[in-house]
Amino acid sequence: AATDARGLSRKGYAELLVDLAGLHDQCTRITGSIADTTDTIAAPCVVGEKSVTALLRAKSKVDRQQSRRFLTAGRCRYRFPTFDAAHRSAAVTVGHVEVIAGMAKRVDSAQLAAAEPYLCAVAVGSTVKEFATACAEWEVLADPTEHFDEYLRAQARRHLYVGNDLFGGLHFGGTADPLQGETFMAAVDQKADELFRADQAEAAASGHPVTRTNAQRRVDALIELLGLGHGAGAGGRKPEPVLHLLCSCGQTTNCDPRQDSEPEPNASGGEVSASGREGSGGEANADPHRMPSATNIYPQTISGRLIPHRIVSDLMNTVGKVEIVKIRPDGTFIDHSTAGRAFTPKQKLLIDLHDRTCRHPGCPTPARYCDHDHIVPHSRGGPTNIANGQLLCRFHHQWKHRNDTRPKAGRAP
Repeated sequence: AATDARGLSRKGYAELLVDLAGLHDQCTRITGSIADTTDTIAAPCVVGEKSVTALLRAKSKVDRQQSRRFLTAGRCRYRFPTFDAAHRSAAVTVGHVEVIAGMAKRVDSAQLAAAEPYLCAVAVGSTVKEFATACAEWEVLADPTEHFDEYLRAQARRHLYVGNDLFGGLHFGGTADPLQGETFMAAVDQKADELFRADQAEAAASGHPVTRTNAQRRVDALIELLGLGHGAGAGGRKPEPVLHLLCSCGQTTNCDPRQDSEPEPNASGGEVSASGREGSGGEANADPHRMPSATNIYPQTISGRLIPHRIVSDLMNTVGKVEIVKIRPDGTFIDHSTAGRAFTPKQKLLIDLHDRTCRHPGCPTPARYCDHDHIVPHSRGGPTNIANGQLLCRFHHQWKHRNDTRPKAGRAP
């Protein structure tokens, strides 16, 4: 409050905002602790309110959601002591506590208590969204039978409705099977990308700007996929979507995640690969982009959708073209070769599976909108292999190179 913001630089404003956000989170923790004590001793009854939520709503105009957030933060001290200690030291936020509190309603309390130190280590240094993704994987590993049942329930919910409005326009919507939906979206996105390139070529030839929007291209892509379009589109052929599935060695034919034997090549010629880099296997890893244990990776798609082990062995015959991508027990990729200046298509695919989103801390940009960047730049001697590759969105890719002042290889400082 005593800071004079008028003389701050742009960097100063950014640093001030980060400091204030951290102080706000700590204030939420302290307020939550007092709110929990107030609720325990029934203090609201003294001033004519039935609960802490009612008290805050009547006296401070705080809504129910924020009141529950206070109580969740306050009860962390005895429900999740490891997280409370991390929260006091500002290593995690109230958002992380809310994730673990929500998961506590669905899982076995003894299992969660035993895993709390590991989950806290994962939470430190990760965003709330990344931590929620890691918790989702831990939850299915803790109870794979329940996850299989939920997967079957999701399959049963599939439906499609189609209808016309008063002007003859077609309206449709619904829910697809998880894997069918992923394959469908891959096909639509692939065809939409082809239409985008065709639009750009046409605009360059005619000198007129592109008028078709992304939403319009997706509808046109769907029509083309159904064979109802006026032409074959860019390339003159229908897209062949591939469902890439990531799992540990030995999980395509056996639902037991503890077996890590090297499998036979699959029928589609899909190559075995990895999700973790060298040194990432077996240890609790605070980076949710890296799997906690290379020998126990739960099968998942490129978008992070978790697939039950019992479903994996049937995919080759039920979901179009499937490529099973696997990881060795030591956490390394099987395809670990070095290319030239640019990453090969195979290397790009493995980096996409590995990172899924932009690697800049907190950036959620998905893989399909990211560049494939050398961690150690190629101009400074960095090799073109998967261990030295990462996803960066265009903004953070440019930001990295603008702010990298190290001398290039072969040049004097």
